[in-house]
Amino acid sequence: MKLFKNILAIIGKILLAIVISFLLIGMSSIAFNWLFHDKIWVTKSLLFIQSICFILSVVLMYVWFERKRGWDLGWTQNHKCKSWFAGALWGIIMMTSTFMAIWLFGGLKIIGVSFDLKIMQSLVYWIFFFLLVAISEELLSRGYLQGLIRHYFGVAAGIVVTSLLFAAMHLMNANVLEGFVPLINLFLAGVMFGVAREVTGGLWLPIGIHFTWNLLQGNLFGFFVSGINTKESIIHIEISGNSLISGGQFGAEGSLITSALLILYTIIIWLWYRKQQRFSHY
Repeated sequence: MKLFKNILAIIGKILLAIVISFLLIGMSSIAFNWLFHDKIWVTKSLLFIQSICFILSVVLMYVWFERKRGWDLGWTQNHKCKSWFAGALWGIIMMTSTFMAIWLFGGLKIIGVSFDLKIMQSLVYWIFFFLLVAISEELLSRGYLQGLIRHYFGVAAGIVVTSLLFAAMHLMNANVLEGFVPLINLFLAGVMFGVAREVTGGLWLPIGIHFTWNLLQGNLFGFFVSGINTKESIIHIEISGNSLISGGQFGAEGSLITSALLILYTIIIWLWYRKQQRFSHY
């Protein structure tokens, strides 16, 4: 009976968080469309507003229901900047090795390199966007959802269930259902972020990894980022060969090479940090 009650409580809180997020996004969309007439500017602004709404929904849910229960979101860990920079470095290593591996296996061709004012302007926009995406998605997924499930059912359940939900969050992305690999890789990425959150006791390592993983994937190496076309990149590529190797129109996250590397880096991160800090309790 208690198990069933806990499961219902978790499902109810997840659904309420989703409802709050979409209400905030809907109200913001109506307000921006009423106040501004430049549709392109409104569309770009709403991408940022969406992430801010996710953050607000997490804060509200945590304050209303969880703060008194004794577990934290992982936001206030010690050495935040150090963990974030370490995560950013991990993300650079991960995406660079992924790009090189896909290239070596014939999944892409490098057709040019450029760096001009247009690319610099685009880069500034995407830096802020991907930083906000990393913060909002990690706060929601590894902070609130993983913390909530872990509180009731333990570390393993927290990581696995949250990773499934993380993959489901991307079901509306372009080309995510063009094969089985994108959803598998989104799940594996969720596991990697979840492990990083647990072995460091906070969100800042996964936020750093998430940020540079997306930024390099789109704006340096020219892949689609989870189906999103950033359009301007420093390296220009042409996808070639089998989509199971190249990732197709979903980007590097659609490649089986990425699957193997995500598993490898998850193991490396766990081994690297487990001696520095044991799993902490909320």
